[in-house]
Amino acid sequence: MSPSPPIPRPVVITGTGALNAAGADAEAVWSSVQAGASRLGPVTRFDADGFPIRVVGEVTGIDLA
Repeated sequence: MSPSPPIPRPVVITGTGALNAAGADAEAVWSSVQAGASRLGPVTRFDADGFPIRVVGEVTGIDLA
């Protein structure tokens, strides 16, 4: 006897996009890619003295509140 086929489950897509150092939306990210812009820089959000990594890609310009 073969196993029963899986019961379909609903899927909800609530949004798509990229949130990274190059930008908070597709247009900003694509502009950075086209310009060949590097968005890497020193850590500015906290004291990174205890960490071996000093260069990061921080996300800026958004309000998550």
